[in-house]
Amino acid sequence: MDDNLRDIIQTAKEKLAVESIELIVRDLEIEDWDEDKLQGCCPFHNEKTSSFKWNSKNSSFHCFGCNKSYDIINHYISFQGLTSRNAIESLLNETGFEYSAPQKKQEKDINRIYKYPKRVANENDSMVKDYWKSRGISDETLKFFDVTSNQYGNTLFNYYDEYDVLTFIKARYSKETAKNEKIIGITPKEDKKNNISGAGDKPVLYGMNKVNPMGTLNISEGEGDSLSLHEAGITNAVSVPFGSNTFSWIEYNYEWLSQFSRIVVWMDNDEAGVKARREIISRLGHHKCRFIDIPKEIILEDGNKVNVKDVNDVLVKIGKEKILELSKYEKELPIEGIMSLEDAEDFNPETWDGLRTGIKQIDDNILYKFFFGTVATITGTPGSGKSTIVNQWFINEAINQGYGVTIFSGEMSPSILKTWIEVGMAGREHVNFKPNSKFIRIIDKTAKEKIIDWYRGKIHVLKDDDNNLEVILKRAEQTVMVNGDKILILDNLATIGLGENDVNTFSKQAEMMNKLKAFAIKYNILIVLVVHPRKPSNGNSAEGVGGYEMGGSASIFNLCHYNVSVRRYTDADKKGEKSGRGDEYKRGKEPTPYDTCIQFYKNRLMGTLGKVDMYFDMSYRFYTNPEELWKRYNWDKDNKTTIPNHDPNNHGIDEDIFEDED
Repeated sequence: MDDNLRDIIQTAKEKLAVESIELIVRDLEIEDWDEDKLQGCCPFHNEKTSSFKWNSKNSSFHCFGCNKSYDIINHYISFQGLTSRNAIESLLNETGFEYSAPQKKQEKDINRIYKYPKRVANENDSMVKDYWKSRGISDETLKFFDVTSNQYGNTLFNYYDEYDVLTFIKARYSKETAKNEKIIGITPKEDKKNNISGAGDKPVLYGMNKVNPMGTLNISEGEGDSLSLHEAGITNAVSVPFGSNTFSWIEYNYEWLSQFSRIVVWMDNDEAGVKARREIISRLGHHKCRFIDIPKEIILEDGNKVNVKDVNDVLVKIGKEKILELSKYEKELPIEGIMSLEDAEDFNPETWDGLRTGIKQIDDNILYKFFFGTVATITGTPGSGKSTIVNQWFINEAINQGYGVTIFSGEMSPSILKTWIEVGMAGREHVNFKPNSKFIRIIDKTAKEKIIDWYRGKIHVLKDDDNNLEVILKRAEQTVMVNGDKILILDNLATIGLGENDVNTFSKQAEMMNKLKAFAIKYNILIVLVVHPRKPSNGNSAEGVGGYEMGGSASIFNLCHYNVSVRRYTDADKKGEKSGRGDEYKRGKEPTPYDTCIQFYKNRLMGTLGKVDMYFDMSYRFYTNPEELWKRYNWDKDNKTTIPNHDPNNHGIDEDIFEDED
């Protein structure tokens, strides 16, 4: 909904204010109504003192007892049974505005036309009604959300989009179905999303077509939770389609979600729910999102303790009054300023999201993982392999682990970047040099097509037409919030405009680092900043680049969470330097068979530092053993051929030798 339509709706509400008051008071049979004060007893909870009062500023009722707001659009939806778009259309037409709700256009997937399901409603739905009655849900609420049943007694949740189009149907299986899963031709094991077989599964939100866009949106984890919120009198309730670990619904419904000025998140209180809450709020905006922290244990008035896990649990075990009580205690995710320490989330390295490099020696012995909410700096001399590390760890591995990537490259065109990345994704099995060339790499055609399909929509490249840091972060904000990208790569410091001059360069770089850290924390992402080294004072560019030897201000090293240096071994390093005493080599100058050294100079969260020597392969991969060299990314997961276990670069680390060393 654009601002113009929102203003028109508000004007229409004001125009119909007198009629709205009379209609709502009559239909809801409001007790102790005072026509002068325009207030009465709330019809949504039990009370003896009038707290349901008309607010002329926004042409809506508000209850100061249960915190519920209720306007004419809510009334059209809840009492008259209209959908959101029809309610708005009715209001505008009734007040003299010419308006016709937009119609949905036929959508197409990339490779197929979307298949919409047909509504199923078995007249004998007693099994479904009885079950949900045991969960505290009334027949009226089931009807409001169009919960139906099929002939096997399964609950069918009909997912409508904002155009009132039935987009997909999700099934909750009855006990009878579980005993004989084949009777409906689809089982939870066969379809993890439990949507009706043969139909599409676009990630619309459950109940979104019954939501008043002028009010607060309540997002819960499961259909039963949204039913429970509605049962308790908290309308404008929707639930996510595929649980707490999938967020495709944010990108798909982003425009619709953006119309709400206020959102309350009611996720489950388990580990997955808490992580989902953080992701949702980070992407939809801290400024307008709040959350309800459902306690795992609730103490009743008689002193007994009740364990609960979600909204429906609260409804069943305690009652809707407790849900209304919880709704009064909205919380914000802490970002900046002052907070009470006990409100901070526990930091558990095992469960905190982050990115692994895919290099066993690094992940197991030094890094563990690059945690989200941090900034990593990558440095090294020209030609040392910084780009290969960035592509291999922060792009290819990120996509393989399910994370989207946003890239700003002030040096490399999208075409060159694309080629380098795809070679690394293809791997040694699918890459060859062009005949009579030692520079041109060719990817097998079939493999290339699969690779592009695999990363389609998961890698976003920011245009380099404006290198100002504020512009870069503003654009990245869109890919992070809308697309859910979790890695932001900035390559490199020298190409980013900070508004600096000859006097304030270092202070501007320190300011940049603080902005990057705040951005990473706010959106819970990993930012990777590539920094070239200073010109070596000893004239020896072959030496490694330490943290404080990066270009720019010392604040870059001081303020980052990770610092990784890449050094390429020279021919002299590989040959070694003898001491002059026979075959003995100088200490520290022994010959090395490796191509590159990866040195961790800073690992703020885990504290472990160290280095790992690695080999380089023509497929733009660094590796320490054949398993890492021949690793197949998920685009190639259907490849059933035997994975090679030898080292084609003759380093003497074939798999059998490597295993013996372990």
